[in-house]
Amino acid sequence: LPSLVPERRPRIAAYGGRVYIMWSEHDPEDPGAGRAIRLVQATAEGSVVGGIRTLAEAAHPVDLIELSANRRGVFVLYGEEVDPEGPYDQPGHSRLVLHHLDFDGAPVSQPHEIETSRLAYYAGLAARGLDNPEGVLLSWAAHTEAGRDEIHIGRLHCATP
Repeated sequence: LPSLVPERRPRIAAYGGRVYIMWSEHDPEDPGAGRAIRLVQATAEGSVVGGIRTLAEAAHPVDLIELSANRRGVFVLYGEEVDPEGPYDQPGHSRLVLHHLDFDGAPVSQPHEIETSRLAYYAGLAARGLDNPEGVLLSWAAHTEAGRDEIHIGRLHCATP
């Protein structure tokens, strides 16, 4: 896949004969400018289907980006630090950003943002579609007032693409 920068962090997911490849990249001349998050669909044989979609131009993910696909669609989840000077153990220090896409990679809705305390190192982000109740299940690790990491779980209702 073409890129103007040498450093990329790929993820892959497959569902129903479709393969999705997601990566983030940044300008090596200005790494503080944020990372572009891109997604492409491919066949099981590796041929690109359609073009490369840019989900975010200047994201600041603090950990690996999660990619999953299931009958609810395609989900891209990442965490960002929002207020590094704010209390690390309070919601608003960081946030999760969830993109819900249809099987062609088009947005089903605007990205969902969830405030959280500072994300843990290796936050273990996960997003999985649910059949009953219909929605998506998220999990992540974040710091607490007691100074330790706790696992958080959240469920969002979502429409089937």
